[in-house]
Amino acid sequence: MSTPKSLNPSKNGTRTTARSREKVTKLHFYFQDVLGGEYPTVVKVAEASSTSNSTTNFGRISMLDDLLTVGPEPDSQKLGRAQGTIGFSDLSETSLQMVINLVFSVH
Repeated sequence: MSTPKSLNPSKNGTRTTARSREKVTKLHFYFQDVLGGEYPTVVKVAEASSTSNSTTNFGRISMLDDLLTVGPEPDSQKLGRAQGTIGFSDLSETSLQMVINLVFSVH
């Protein structure tokens, strides 16, 4: 399997800056978030006793294991998974705190 263009640094804008010699790589991929149905990829694991009265879901914690793909379609080429936690973290506005590991499985 060849590396998709979106993850191939030589074709995707990798460059070395003159000042720092740091490489910059731009990655482009899609999260396939499934919130309901028979096989959701995001599930609620905990919530505060006050969460049900909150307009922002404050106190709710969810886990995710989303498919990462080359294109927006769920059946486009698979690149890996996004796995982690999501916490609703604001009392007055919808705000998320996300901790996510990106696990790329393309060789």
